[in-house]
Amino acid sequence: MRSLILGAALVALAPAAAFAKVPVESEAVANPAADKLVGDFFEALKAGKSSDAVHQVFANSPLMAGREADLQNLTAQFDNAIRIYGPILSFEKISDVSLGTGYDKRYYLVRQGKMLTRWEFEFGSLKDGWAIVYVGMDDQVRTWG
Repeated sequence: MRSLILGAALVALAPAAAFAKVPVESEAVANPAADKLVGDFFEALKAGKSSDAVHQVFANSPLMAGREADLQNLTAQFDNAIRIYGPILSFEKISDVSLGTGYDKRYYLVRQGKMLTRWEFEFGSLKDGWAIVYVGMDDQVRTWG
């Protein structure tokens, strides 16, 4: 009998516990720091200054502090993307979703000379302010919809 009561109590509590752990997506709140960071990043890439773009975007990232070899590797990857897909002609934000108040995920459609690409930026609100926690890009246009 005690196990039946305990089982019923656990079943009654299970939904509340499950919902408490699910992140809630919400409309992104205005984040001027992220807007400026991404805008400066793309403007530096457009100007052919990939190293400046990488250093700007990761300037406030504690994980990238002192990791010059990794920053140079990212610079080479961005240079390669520009070589393959052509120069960046324009960029526009196409999606912005927040998870709570400390995480912001954005997608940008980037028109390059030879291809459209989608760039993803993820920001986290860390101890010293908003910082990039991930940046990546892809060219799989047919999967974006």
